[in-house]
Amino acid sequence: MACVVNATVIEHGDMVDQLLDAGKHPAWQGERIPMVRKWAERHEDMWLEQYATLRRTFAKDIVGDQARAHREANDFYLANRAAMDAGCLVSWESCFDPERENSAIQHAYNAYLDDGPAVFASEFQQEPIRNEADASGISAEEVRGRVIHVPRWLVPRGLDTLTCFVDVQKELLYWAVVAWGHQFRGHVVSYGTYPDQGRGYFSLRDAKKTLSRAHGNNVEAAIHAGLEAVAAEILDREFARENDEAVLRVGQMFIDANWAQTQGVIRDFARRSSYGPRVLPTHGRFVGASGQTISDKAPDRGERIGANWRTSTIGKQRHVLYDTNAWKTFLMARLKLPVGDPQALTIHDGNHDMLADHLASEVPVRVESKMRACDEWKLIPGRDNHLLDCVVGAAVAASFSGISAVGAEAKPAATRKVITREDLAARRAALLAKMGR
Repeated sequence: MACVVNATVIEHGDMVDQLLDAGKHPAWQGERIPMVRKWAERHEDMWLEQYATLRRTFAKDIVGDQARAHREANDFYLANRAAMDAGCLVSWESCFDPERENSAIQHAYNAYLDDGPAVFASEFQQEPIRNEADASGISAEEVRGRVIHVPRWLVPRGLDTLTCFVDVQKELLYWAVVAWGHQFRGHVVSYGTYPDQGRGYFSLRDAKKTLSRAHGNNVEAAIHAGLEAVAAEILDREFARENDEAVLRVGQMFIDANWAQTQGVIRDFARRSSYGPRVLPTHGRFVGASGQTISDKAPDRGERIGANWRTSTIGKQRHVLYDTNAWKTFLMARLKLPVGDPQALTIHDGNHDMLADHLASEVPVRVESKMRACDEWKLIPGRDNHLLDCVVGAAVAASFSGISAVGAEAKPAATRKVITREDLAARRAALLAKMGR
């Protein structure tokens, strides 16, 4: 049995674009066939200026004037065909309407001029133009370029703080361990899921080994058992560092507690954990341009405020709130720095197609309001972003642990002045004296 798909790539990351990615879907053998393989040498002056002016200059309210403009443009092409065709290469020489056109090259330029470059890039070239948000985000190819030759579980030299984040889903726990150093230099030491899938690429929806199959259909009990297993594997592990004999441990593990159904079990797990304050529940908050920032409100007694995060307490259980938009913007800036930069984020040796797709699963939209301007990150439809959430959460845990850099400095908690009864009496007396009473 064979299956053939003739399709058009409409947007980056859509189904057809994914099928063409051999690394993601090796069972499919795909080829992008652009209409124009190479533009003409006189692309700018003769085609986009002279020919385009003739073809587009007509009166819309005069019947037949558009046909007249097209004939004049066609006459111009016939008179200058050799110069206008020079250097241009098309995939299909017979792709044109012989009653109205004279070549596949002319047909391609007509489509380009009539439909616009954005439509032509998708419908004819199979390479959609990336919008501004795509350009300021990160691509899977860029993520793959972050790999350095340091084996999994080994910490690069110069990094001495390890943090972990666990993203809780109904059937899987995603996790990532990241090492940090001076100026927020970061390195993804390891990542994975519980239960382990035993394969390098999968999505949440096609996971074969799940929490319910491993620990039963009670969601809360299965997640609690999964957290026990992940914490034991990561928090009990001793990490070696390259080129010295240092032994490191994960100092802070954050666990996603946003899902209402599992907040109770995650808080209970953190409160009763034998690892103590090394385990904390967290709540990522979408803070838009018009919303109050995480750091705006003064802290209550005993709370801490950092760079777009703060601690809070509910039912004697401390947790951490953080601004997901701000921290995704911060992380993406680290992913775009050259690998050798002292503030760059790198990834351990190996094949990271799944991690690359997760880290490239969201794009920013720049939004401005009367209050401020910020990037609001949007998930590309059909993508998984769970490992992105893990690496972002690990970065917040690093800031919580004291790591700082330009753009992510920890803000000291504001100190409250204690007002005594005597102070209030003195202020009242001064006010009455000022009023002459």
